[in-house]
Amino acid sequence: MLKNESKITGRIELDFLVFKNGKSICLEVDGSQHNENGQSLRDYVRDRLILREGIPTVRFTAQECFSQPKQVVEEFLNLF
Repeated sequence: MLKNESKITGRIELDFLVFKNGKSICLEVDGSQHNENGQSLRDYVRDRLILREGIPTVRFTAQECFSQPKQVVEEFLNLF
């Protein structure tokens, strides 16, 4: 286990885990707290942990989701 992985203990929480056509992708919505108190490092480590299970993570900012929801959904679904 890498040194940074020790920052995650217990369960891992995801914003959304979406399944389509036998595939899964994690959708994360990053709000303003994403840049506070080491949150981006914890997110990076978590993303790598779930990637080991074959699940990629796609991130959108909260601002994108609120201002352009249709485009965010379209872009996300096109990744499948």
